[in-house]
Amino acid sequence: MLSPLAHALPGVLLVGLIVSPAAAQPQPLRLRAAPPRSAALPPPAAPRPVATVPVGPPLFAEHPALLDAVRRFEGGAPARARTALLGAREAAPTALRPAIDYLVARCDLQLGWLEEADDALALLAPQLPALAHHLALLRAKAALDRGKVSAAEGLAAPLPPGTAGVFDLHLALAQRALDEGRLFSARAFAERAAQSVYWQGDQARLAALRAEVAARIQPDPARDLAAQIALWQAFPRTDAGQAAFRALLAADWPAPLTAEALLDALDRHARRRGRLWRLVVDAGEARFGDALRGLAAYAALARQPSRWARRTLTDAAALLASTPPPAPALVRRVHLLQARAERRLGRVDAALAYYGQAAQAGPSDRLRGRAALEGGHLARKLNRVQGADGLLDLAVAQLDPVQDAEARAAALWARGWTAWRAGDWAAADRHWATLTDAHPMVQDHSRRTYYERALYWRAAAWAELGRVDEARRQWRFVRDRFPFSYYAVLAHHRLPDAGPWAPADPLDAPAPPAAVPAQHADAVWLWQLGLVRDVRNTLRHRLNLGALGRGVTPLLAAAYRARNDWFRSHWVVQYTDPLDVPPVGEDRLRWLAAYPQPYADAVRHQAKRHGVDPLLIWAVMRQESGFRPRVGSSAGAQGLMQLLPATARGMSRRLKERRAPSLAALRQVWPNIHYGAAYLARLHSRYKGHLALTLAAYNAGPGNVDDWLDRFGDLQGDAFVEEIPFNEARGYVRKVLRSYAVYQALYRPAGGPWTLPPPQGHRPGPDAVAER
Repeated sequence: MLSPLAHALPGVLLVGLIVSPAAAQPQPLRLRAAPPRSAALPPPAAPRPVATVPVGPPLFAEHPALLDAVRRFEGGAPARARTALLGAREAAPTALRPAIDYLVARCDLQLGWLEEADDALALLAPQLPALAHHLALLRAKAALDRGKVSAAEGLAAPLPPGTAGVFDLHLALAQRALDEGRLFSARAFAERAAQSVYWQGDQARLAALRAEVAARIQPDPARDLAAQIALWQAFPRTDAGQAAFRALLAADWPAPLTAEALLDALDRHARRRGRLWRLVVDAGEARFGDALRGLAAYAALARQPSRWARRTLTDAAALLASTPPPAPALVRRVHLLQARAERRLGRVDAALAYYGQAAQAGPSDRLRGRAALEGGHLARKLNRVQGADGLLDLAVAQLDPVQDAEARAAALWARGWTAWRAGDWAAADRHWATLTDAHPMVQDHSRRTYYERALYWRAAAWAELGRVDEARRQWRFVRDRFPFSYYAVLAHHRLPDAGPWAPADPLDAPAPPAAVPAQHADAVWLWQLGLVRDVRNTLRHRLNLGALGRGVTPLLAAAYRARNDWFRSHWVVQYTDPLDVPPVGEDRLRWLAAYPQPYADAVRHQAKRHGVDPLLIWAVMRQESGFRPRVGSSAGAQGLMQLLPATARGMSRRLKERRAPSLAALRQVWPNIHYGAAYLARLHSRYKGHLALTLAAYNAGPGNVDDWLDRFGDLQGDAFVEEIPFNEARGYVRKVLRSYAVYQALYRPAGGPWTLPPPQGHRPGPDAVAER
């Protein structure tokens, strides 16, 4: 999956192994409103104009033969594409011949005619200045494949980090220099490779290479051992990390590889318990005896209990009781592992007791705070208010505001919510005020910031305290600052002067931008040429380095759409663009790219057939599968709307169809949308049109929703959603409602947003409950 940000490397030991580029750091989103400008201040300077290049139409739009040749090249048929290009070259206009020669050279590279391709690319460099770095990269790769290392190094040296493919080239040159004994050249190319690295696997490869270069330049056993430990701890699931671990197995287990480090690795890999898990257990048992095996059993139970879990839990306790502890810090971590194991086994009283012990006796403030937070969440779900408040207060006090910002924000939010549910509006306001002041950027389970969530509910607390004017000003800020978000819609309906929902705009289909900054001229040229794969590689590389502005993401999204990759076409905008301005003018392109309408014929047909809003189907589809028809989940859900086969078969029986759908049918577009829309319509009818209940039942099942209605169905609609006990279901409801609001704003602005009434009048009748 595409990863827009470089992974942070834990531990100071890796500082000497790899250097992440400064450009890879994302720019923070400014959430606070700007203070009013004083009349005495000078007006702000006008922004500097940014040089742009127009995207324009395809170069070969009026030449069908050339368009066909490009399609053949993109489809993996370079020989046929080369023949077609050469046949159309003489009749083509003179202005198009450099583009044709470039495509012929690319075909030659794929066919292995490296010398001819290199000559052609060298002649094209003056004619295609926008592709200077791209051509140099192609020539350097061809020279390296031909064994001309000096020529490849000369071509690769000046390439900037933003050139797609430069990391692999620099790493290959570093490895070639290392194999030839040119250690300082190897180190120099490794340093250049470090400027354009972002994938975790590439980071591990580079770290291993740099460690080997350092070891051969100046052997130092202690430093080399520390580098291997750091490599294993930072990249445990990569080939390089596992190779480092195997090297550590052959060592004499020096002090830096502590029992606590081994237990951290066990906890990371407990869910799968594959080969690396067994290696860690064996190594820990060889050094620390049966005690670490007992801790490993607790770690495994906390992640994934088996049918032998209770017996394993007893065996683990016996091992710890009969074996000298490997380290005092590990003994203090036992309570947290025991609490998680007991919780997974359903023994909540024992789990809460262990959480309390871990919160008091953990080895560090961080572990004590996290244990208190986990215990507080469990107590809150069990409606044990006093116990939850005590643990959450302890979590807020123990967790560091910087290093543990996410966990501390979750604790502050939960503490404020328990006060709200108890009717203590002032205490709720106090906790949420601390949250908004200290953690405005931290995201919750729905990938939205706690900031807007706390702002909305603080305003609700003010309204309860009689501060109605302040509350309305806050709700207006939420509505305007976070366009079409879940809490913006809630705030919209809290205001007496709601006004129009969204601006109307004739542009209702995603499209490439009219122009992009000039530093992306090479991507524009490749786009006009029809080389969609190269456009994706070029812009995705800059995206991962943090060097792609929001005005360019629609071009990358259009490149994905050109090959029907609807998942990445919307994902690249959703996960890189805050979409914090209304969809007007050029900004509308980004919103339309993030919220497209794929498979329109199937969606509209099935929506009309089953009586469901097609915009709601797109919102559900976007969240369930990201528009991927053949995706499956670990629970067995299939296709665009992530239907379980049993659910689809049940809907088939209700529709009185002669044949039940097969698993292969659920991975096709039309059948999946058919059964998904039918199930959505059934739930919508069951809960009498209540959107939140319908979506919660679609995700967690109607049985759970009926239980939640019995437990807290007397709440208002917005509070009911906050009380959903499952993090996944609660986040799912908010995400889909947010997507539905955006689809309404983009494609049906006159209709206004959805409303979220109290659930009291939407309980299913006896017949509907009996059906489940």
